[in-house]
Amino acid sequence: MTIIGFAGLNHQLNGIGWTMFDRAVASKLNANLIVVKDFHRRLYLAGVESIGDFNATVAYLREVLTEFADTRVVTIGGSGGVFAAINFACELGVDQVVATAGPTSLKIGESSEDKQVYQKIAADVDAGLIPCPDLVQRVTAAGIRRIDFFVAGKHAFDYAQMRN
Repeated sequence: MTIIGFAGLNHQLNGIGWTMFDRAVASKLNANLIVVKDFHRRLYLAGVESIGDFNATVAYLREVLTEFADTRVVTIGGSGGVFAAINFACELGVDQVVATAGPTSLKIGESSEDKQVYQKIAADVDAGLIPCPDLVQRVTAAGIRRIDFFVAGKHAFDYAQMRN
């Protein structure tokens, strides 16, 4: 198995560092772990800063995955990394995503004060600075087999994103 981990805006997986995730999960599954971080803080819609824009990042990850061609690939994202885990899974032909409490749409909960960073991203999308696909349409077209979406507590924003 190869896991591509998309860090959230705090560069972790919902408060868990990637070293801990590797010890607790990836190593127990005997899985390869590739972690990417979004220093643009734009849900990876602008790509990975050290690689290039979104299309360049997709091409780079495709190239990296050729090294792991004999493994099952799963994407995982936490918080702001959820959007990317789903979006990149569609691009890379990955059929399973693990998502932990994050956005699937910039329109859901856009008035929520604790999600102001998503409002800034939506403004960049509206200004034409970055593209933003409709994930529901992309998932349907890509044929993703399974999305495991985990939400803690009774957080209305996260539940609405999960239902989307």
